[in-house]
Amino acid sequence: MKKETWFRSLNLADDKYIAESNPDGKVKRFSRKRLTASAIAAAACLALFLVNLWLFMPFGHMPPDVSRYRNSDYYGIIQKLNVLTWEKPKYDNNYQFLKEELSNLLDFGLKGASGNAMMPEWNGNMDMMDAPGSSAGTYEEITDNQVEGIIEADRIKRSDKYIFYLDYHILRVYSIAGEDSEEVGTFHLNGFSGNLEFYLSEDCKTVTVLRQFHNKNEQLCVGVIALDVSDPTNITPKGRFEITGRYTSSRMTDGKLLLLTEFAFNKKDINFDDESTFLPQINTGSGMQTIPVDDIIVPEELN
Repeated sequence: MKKETWFRSLNLADDKYIAESNPDGKVKRFSRKRLTASAIAAAACLALFLVNLWLFMPFGHMPPDVSRYRNSDYYGIIQKLNVLTWEKPKYDNNYQFLKEELSNLLDFGLKGASGNAMMPEWNGNMDMMDAPGSSAGTYEEITDNQVEGIIEADRIKRSDKYIFYLDYHILRVYSIAGEDSEEVGTFHLNGFSGNLEFYLSEDCKTVTVLRQFHNKNEQLCVGVIALDVSDPTNITPKGRFEITGRYTSSRMTDGKLLLLTEFAFNKKDINFDDESTFLPQINTGSGMQTIPVDDIIVPEELN
């Protein structure tokens, strides 16, 4: 009985305090308009923060980090190319960029409105086309282009019995027999482009053809194909080699071929995860592979 009286007194005390705090008995609720205004203010503050963050966030002034490639055999080359191909930002942030662009637009509009010429006028004096001191001197040829013991590629070679002629993509062999000379053999070189050249070995048994072509991946390549011409009536291939790049020149001495090619890459296409985007690829018969790092000479400074 005492417990029930105690609980009833607590309930009456709670009702008393509730009645005193809200004498009208109305339930207070937040206004919808007040909630909408608060949400708009919060969104505006967030937008202002993001705009300022985008405008004044500093641009990076260091090349990207490539340390994740430290285990690659080509890490040294990657480091140098990373620095060489990285372009330092012209501006510190987007605010500076927008400020200068707006200034340029205003200057352009003012000049156009005032009628000022956008290009300098030519006064008819041809001397003004050459800047003072731009001449590097008078050209003089000092290079010895014909060196004894150094053989150059050509489209025609001969032995004491045959003439070998590269007719675009067909190797033709003619006998040397005066009026009785005739074509005795041919070999078709498919998939070639541009002017081709070749070498004839000293023993007249091998013709080495240099070719320019695109492989199945549309990469520009230089191909070297050796042909067995010991029997000109039955010419057969005996070996080949391919390297990505553009054919520049070649020389042969003591039976060794020196091949000069040019491999260029677009710095925007470089992907250090794919070595073929920044290093030449070779194919000796087992598919395209990156040139071994030990066979690559890299100067201390690249430019």
